Order: sequence, then C-alpha cells, then structure tokens
Amino acid sequence: MLALGHRKVLLVGNDAHSGVQQDRIGGMIDVLKGVASYEVCWTSDGFPDLGQKHEQGVSAIMTVSDLLALRVVTEAARQGLECPQAISVIG
Repeated sequence: MLALGHRKVLLVGNDAHSGVQQDRIGGMIDVLKGVASYEVCWTSDGFPDLGQKHEQGVSAIMTVSDLLALRVVTEAARQGLECPQAISVIG
C-alpha cells in the first residue's frame, strides 16, 4: 500500500477483544507509523461508511482477514466505490 502511494489508510477488524486481531492491527500500525495516517475501525461497533471515509481522503483499507477484505470490497461496491480504482483493499 505504501509503495502505491497510499498515505491515509483505514484499518478494519471484526473484534477488538481478539488478541489475534489486536496483534494484526498492531503490526499494521507499526508499519504505517510516521509514514501514513491511519484510523482503526472495528466492525463490532458498526460497519464504517466507506463513502464518507473516501471523501475524507482514505485511499486504502487494510483488514485483519481476507474474508473481511471481501466484505469491504462488497460494501464499497454498494456505495459506488470501485476497487482498486477508487480505493485499494488488502486482507
């Protein structure tokens, strides 16, 4: 994502109480710190409005799993955001 020029990233997990997911988000943060801005979102608190996030400058979404990445791509398409033209997604 960084090599593609993304500098505002949304990090998405399912369960903030999962140690595995916390570790994955933590690893993403370690890579992004000082290089890109990021926001963490947990779907257990509600699925993010991807259109709004895109309008706020988010150009990439990193998720804790491939299954969640597929959901993000599906939700993005429902909101009129094509992947990867409008927003990049990785699981």
